[in-house]
Amino acid sequence: MKLTLYVMILAVAAGICVPAADKPKTKPGVEEKIKQLEQEWAQAGVKRDTSVYERIEADDFVFTDPEGVVGDKAKDLSELKAGEFTAEAIDLDDMKVRVFGNAAVVTGRTTIKGGKYKGKDISGQYRFTDVWVNRGGRWQAVASQATVLAKQ
Repeated sequence: MKLTLYVMILAVAAGICVPAADKPKTKPGVEEKIKQLEQEWAQAGVKRDTSVYERIEADDFVFTDPEGVVGDKAKDLSELKAGEFTAEAIDLDDMKVRVFGNAAVVTGRTTIKGGKYKGKDISGQYRFTDVWVNRGGRWQAVASQATVLAKQ
């Protein structure tokens, strides 16, 4: 009985100590900067502002859409320019940013209002995961994935 209690205490202590040691050290303001970039990116979709996409998406950016189709920066830019993607509003919330040195992972929820993709209504809510990398002092998105949330 004492051995079991001792093992449980050690397991709990190890569980408390290990995550604290692994917690990434982040420069102040990095999480806020990345959240700001996420908002700029979303609003650029509404405004069809390709210059923001050019700046935010890395040249090796890759995206997996809710249907599992993989695209890249060139595809994003051409579809935005051609008006294949349009939205009246894109709202982001529930964003969480985890920074690991020169990389960051963002999870959150997107709500698209009045959204169309190649004529198809894409309005609704999505969960997303974005991966960012700091290259030369500039944060850029290198990967993104979105999943449709069931309508309630």
